Amino acid sequence: SRGSSNVLRVAIVSVCDYDPGTTPLARLSQINKDMYAHRHGYETIIYEKAPHFEDPLTPLFLEPTSHRPAAWSKVDALLTTLARGEHDWVMWMDCDSFFMDPEVSLEEFVARAEADQCDPAVANVTNTDLQKLHELVKRWMAGPPGGGA
Repeated sequence: SRGSSNVLRVAIVSVCDYDPGTTPLARLSQINKDMYAHRHGYETIIYEKAPHFEDPLTPLFLEPTSHRPAAWSKVDALLTTLARGEHDWVMWMDCDSFFMDPEVSLEEFVARAEADQCDPAVANVTNTDLQKLHELVKRWMAGPPGGGA
């Protein structure tokens, strides 16, 4: 829920697990994301260490969540943030990515993408790509020709 106003509660989420004695990347990333978020009224949530999200299905995992590959930190950070229930939108950004055009809000970016969906020329390309994706998934689900192995 948005509360009494129509303003979306947006969080920009990242995991920056870098040694500050080796590289200033985490600090520079935090500054960049904080400036952008402040400009547009968003919240920045940067985890210094990857959180391990746990839910009622966690006990079904064959291995502890701490054994997941590092890429899972994105999923766990987003799920941890979403589980708080404090945001309408949650956007992931890698620690080594930076906002380069601070004037463009996320809402403007989404509006541009939605407008493109209404443009018949763009929508046709998008639908063709979507059809190709569906066909790829269908072939993948069918498995290798002749039963494979």
